[in-house]
Amino acid sequence: ARRFAGRAQWIGDEGLSVVCDIDDTIKHTQVRQRRQMLLNTFAREFTAVPGMAAWYQRIARRGADVAFHYLSGSPLQLMPPLGAFLRGTGFPDGSVHLRALSFNPAALLDEEATSRHKQAEVRQLLADHPRRHFVLIGDSGERDPETYGEIARQYPSRIAAVLIRDVTGDRADGPGRAQVDQLPRGECLTEVDSQVGDDDVLADTLTVRDLLTHHTGLPATDFLWYASDGDWRGILGRLARVERKRLGGAMRQAGV
Repeated sequence: ARRFAGRAQWIGDEGLSVVCDIDDTIKHTQVRQRRQMLLNTFAREFTAVPGMAAWYQRIARRGADVAFHYLSGSPLQLMPPLGAFLRGTGFPDGSVHLRALSFNPAALLDEEATSRHKQAEVRQLLADHPRRHFVLIGDSGERDPETYGEIARQYPSRIAAVLIRDVTGDRADGPGRAQVDQLPRGECLTEVDSQVGDDDVLADTLTVRDLLTHHTGLPATDFLWYASDGDWRGILGRLARVERKRLGGAMRQAGV
């Protein structure tokens, strides 16, 4: 008789679920360049986006109630190499949600299929875990800002943050940035001067949303809000315990 091995993931009723896109968010794929995408998917060894595995491990160490869900429009047939990639590069264990491959020519040319797949998978996770909160992480190379933005507006009490890795350079005026900018925006943190040194522009424009979406350049602030019942003043108070560092160069380098 044939035997198969598998792994089961236990997820608590409450806690934080991190839903993460794979291609160009944690794995170097170059989806927007068709030839490079095919080579990076079928002819080259998978390579991780620098720093992402270490950051995810820091998130995982925040508690046993943190769960990860890796999401991609890649076909199910890529599960073995993708699973080996996640384990081999040090990403936390988590469920993997891929797309059923269709050989229908119309389906192969459907540019919205990946977006519909991701929306369906996230909605199913929300339905399966009604008492958990979610962080949605993606990139600007496909339609992650639009996909996640729509879900965040429909489930404002469930989506704790949307984080988008910029791979297109259109953060300031691109359609994806517009989708994120339509999300609820917090008050400016005008009292943050002591944490940002002489950067008056940053001190005058930094918002709670910037803290929640990892846009500040401050180290280890991305989950200051988690498991907190306080308002933005409480989040700001926690900044007093964060290591200070010069932000101007980091912010300019990030294009913020």
